[in-house]
Amino acid sequence: MSTPLKKVVDDQLDASGMAAEELSDDDARYVADGVRRMLSSLKARRAWESTSARS
Repeated sequence: MSTPLKKVVDDQLDASGMAAEELSDDDARYVADGVRRMLSSLKARRAWESTSARS
């Protein structure tokens, strides 16, 4: 089974009750930085799993 990344993010936003929040510039940068780190970590984990599966 696979789930689109956007659905996971949307579900988390809805669950947090913050989906309609307006962000200040500082908050927007903070959130964007966190999302970039999460995506980078996800890519790294996938690459590691891919190379581990071949071993």
